[in-house]
Amino acid sequence: MRKAFIIRRLGVAAVALTLMAIGLSACKKSNDITISGYTARDENGNLVGAADTSDWKTDAAIPDIVLNTFNTTPYTSVSGATESHFNSSITAYPNPAIGPFVIHIVNNYYTVYASQWLLVDQKLLVLKSFDFSVGSGYTIKTIDISGLSSGLYRLYYVFRDPHGTVVAQGYGDIQKQ
Repeated sequence: MRKAFIIRRLGVAAVALTLMAIGLSACKKSNDITISGYTARDENGNLVGAADTSDWKTDAAIPDIVLNTFNTTPYTSVSGATESHFNSSITAYPNPAIGPFVIHIVNNYYTVYASQWLLVDQKLLVLKSFDFSVGSGYTIKTIDISGLSSGLYRLYYVFRDPHGTVVAQGYGDIQKQ
């Protein structure tokens, strides 16, 4: 009889510990991001409406989990990653997109040998990754998102100089119709 009582008490304790563990895991910090808007552009790249001021910058903070995916060490800012040193502009159009959209980079100053890109959803699940070289002048890359569900997505990017040093980083948001 005493053994049954002890076993029942241990069972209740085990259930209580399990529930506490579930509760603690629910309180765990989430890696989710909030995408609240995007810069709308027509099929020729012309701005339609107001620009999202956080989109397509070259000095934006990137979550550590994304930086780690880029095989870089976590940091809050990059030396030399300001507009005056990198001096490039990035646009994506059309936005919103039904299928393919274009990334258009104008590089006026710094010749970059590589760019890395990650398209993620709001849970930071990587849906596409790719890289390509960017030189002085214009670079255009077409990305097809026709297989994705309708919604907002974020495109993170880093630019590296010929020594592999990250000289710029940022993100832009894409609306898939």
